[in-house]
Amino acid sequence: MNVGNIVSLEWQSSAEGETILQYFYNPQTMGRKIFGVLERPSVPSSIEEVSYKLFITGKSGVGKSATVARLAGAATKHTNSYTETSGIRKSNLYWPVKIWDKIILFKLQFWDAGDNSIKKYSHILPACREKTDANIFVFSLMDSNSFLDLPQLMSKMTQDGDNPANIVIGTRCNVLNRLEVSSAELKEFEQKWQVPILKIDNKWSGERNEVHETLGISGHWRGFLNAVWQIVDSPRSIDQALIQEQLEKNELHAPVHWHWIVLIAMFSIYTPE
Repeated sequence: MNVGNIVSLEWQSSAEGETILQYFYNPQTMGRKIFGVLERPSVPSSIEEVSYKLFITGKSGVGKSATVARLAGAATKHTNSYTETSGIRKSNLYWPVKIWDKIILFKLQFWDAGDNSIKKYSHILPACREKTDANIFVFSLMDSNSFLDLPQLMSKMTQDGDNPANIVIGTRCNVLNRLEVSSAELKEFEQKWQVPILKIDNKWSGERNEVHETLGISGHWRGFLNAVWQIVDSPRSIDQALIQEQLEKNELHAPVHWHWIVLIAMFSIYTPE
């Protein structure tokens, strides 16, 4: 089954999609509106909201916080300075997705914690991992050690018998950067771990509208989405009829299929440059 048959990839560019996206604009900047922990977009009450918890982890300095900011539509201008996240930082990312004929408002709760805080306070890591729906493993394409750390980190995060979705993101993907991780290494990792790697550049050019940047899916991006679908569409997935039935009953939050729906919701947010 093609993911495009389930998620309307071009919906945000339609008249209906653009109307809904008005709730996600900042009227002063015409960019993405950033929502606080206690805020949410004022979408029509008929639109169902589903929530997922995502724990973002990886080596210090690889761009975890910048990745969350980028996905949230915040401007993350390049800087040589680095300040590690202190304690736990929670960020709520809202984005509408049309699945078949139903509009769903996804609330992705990103939990980000600095390495030093995790080592210093024993309660932080369990709090981040508790009832998480997906682990987002971040590495830098300019830091081979951060890539080599991934297998051990992924094994550690899944050793307790939990079954969260795994998402891997490689940051600083820019033709001007000197990359330390080769395409062959990335492909080998994807095949071994059965997890596609999303490559992004968190640097903000300052010239683009962050709302419209998310609109439209390139041919390459369609292929990536379909690759994701093939990986997560395993025997543990529920069938299409049951998904449709749960959509009609407003039960999309049912945990039996979060392992693919979280990925699709998140990946529909961001279009690579």
